[in-house]
Amino acid sequence: MSRTLRTIRALPAVLVVLAFSCARKEALSATPGEPTNSSAPAAPYVSRASEIRVAYRPISIPDSLKPATEAAVQFEARNTGSGAWPSKGPLVLRFGYHWADPKGTGSWNSIVWDDGHRGEITSDVPPDGKATIHLSVRALDRSCGACKLIIAPLLQGSARVDWSTDTPSAYVATVDVR
Repeated sequence: MSRTLRTIRALPAVLVVLAFSCARKEALSATPGEPTNSSAPAAPYVSRASEIRVAYRPISIPDSLKPATEAAVQFEARNTGSGAWPSKGPLVLRFGYHWADPKGTGSWNSIVWDDGHRGEITSDVPPDGKATIHLSVRALDRSCGACKLIIAPLLQGSARVDWSTDTPSAYVATVDVR
């Protein structure tokens, strides 16, 4: 048998061994639980509140509340940004709220905060993903006709809270507190 013919016959066996070695190397280098042949990497997490983009769909937001009472608010939040929303880790995306109340100062920039209530996401939300948020809201202590309830995302870590000041990422509802 000529040397050329032996080389050609041995070639398929070499290709099989080479293909097996490459597949084994790829499988060993893959992170457990992740696909080994992922064509598109997962979106990175948002790291600043200004990166968060939200489309809201109200499910249950009251038109009126009695002063100093609490109400359950529910809405759907769709991630319209390019970063994933983290549900665990050093920075967690949550939803909070505050009231814009012009009665005290005559300005809609007068804000009444409530840092005690947060709406949680139960798992990471990828771009174009949705989450239903449940948030307990406490009404102002005094009457306020047509007050603005402002719901906004925030990134909360152990040492800081980063509120989004970007208007498109907040939802504003008019609520009579009487």
